[in-house]
Amino acid sequence: MENISAYENGPDPGQHINHNDTDPTFDDDSNSFDDYYHEHVNSIFEIVIYGYILPVLVIISSLCNCLVIGGFLRKHIRTSANIILVLIAISDSLTGLVTLPATFYVYSREQMLLSKDWCNATMITRLYIARAFHTISVWETVLLWFQRFLHVRHPAVANR
Repeated sequence: MENISAYENGPDPGQHINHNDTDPTFDDDSNSFDDYYHEHVNSIFEIVIYGYILPVLVIISSLCNCLVIGGFLRKHIRTSANIILVLIAISDSLTGLVTLPATFYVYSREQMLLSKDWCNATMITRLYIARAFHTISVWETVLLWFQRFLHVRHPAVANR
């Protein structure tokens, strides 16, 4: 009983919990909890930035990217460079939008204990999916540089 009450307020800062498969005292079934302690919500700074300012910035930047997409996809200004800029706008918007639901849920409500599903959703979207879209944006920027380089260095090849 004493061990479970320690988890109600989260683990002690100096307490080291060894949960590995080689530890003979670790029993996976006896320590299964429905809620996971989310250590990242520990300052008012994080709550304000991630809970209130980040969602507004993501929505504003996504709306601006929608304007970029709508503008550059018109027939009379559709060029290869503008198509690459549209792709960059899409991947930049998705970088913020995929993290928005989980981040807003965790930080705006100041959730200290998360269900397993919310913990997994938060970490997967922040650590994998958002980074993948950001990496795509970086490579699209490199592609735009290469396309511009071809137009300057070899204009005859680039026009084909």
